[in-house]
Amino acid sequence: MQVISPRASILNKDGIFSLVILSSDKKWKVYLLFTWLLLWTISGVFYITMYVNSSNEASFYRYQYDLAVKQSNMKVANQIYSDIEKNQNKRIFIIGLLAFWAYFEFKVGRTFLFRRFGKEKLWIKNGKLYYQREINGKGKTKEYDPSLINDFEILKENRGDFFVQMQESFWIIGGEKMAFNYASKSVKFGIQLTESETETIYKAVKKELKKY
Repeated sequence: MQVISPRASILNKDGIFSLVILSSDKKWKVYLLFTWLLLWTISGVFYITMYVNSSNEASFYRYQYDLAVKQSNMKVANQIYSDIEKNQNKRIFIIGLLAFWAYFEFKVGRTFLFRRFGKEKLWIKNGKLYYQREINGKGKTKEYDPSLINDFEILKENRGDFFVQMQESFWIIGGEKMAFNYASKSVKFGIQLTESETETIYKAVKKELKKY
């Protein structure tokens, strides 16, 4: 076995080439991400509670409004109607907050699971190349014919690009360092590897692909 770094290793044995890239080797960052996710989840519970209370408030206002109309007390009915409109605007605002919260809850939650339990696996066996991005042993395995793979390369980055910097963030599953073309599609892997790790893995995989 060739240990490239605490994150990456290669095993080439019995005609099987196998590459494993762990999602992270920094446990403190994983714990920090979990803390952030926990606080974010708690804030979501608060927003949901706000929405439920506002909905109950809306039901009460509608009941009071119908009662005032039935009693022909239009002055009170108009006041209550104004409260109904304010309540509706409040609920729309909370729905917007919840949509924003849910998006990042999903993104960061998925990232945490990958950072805590995930890894990338690439192996070549029986004339086929397989790639899997797994979380706790689960994940779709993609199969490729090595003879049809072309333009295998190290991805060049513009360090001044804001979006490139975002892809390098620990709370995002992104920042792949290598890619190859297959059936007019770009297949990327090597999430947030260092330059040294990328160079070593690139040479090893390229050497294997040359056999096909």
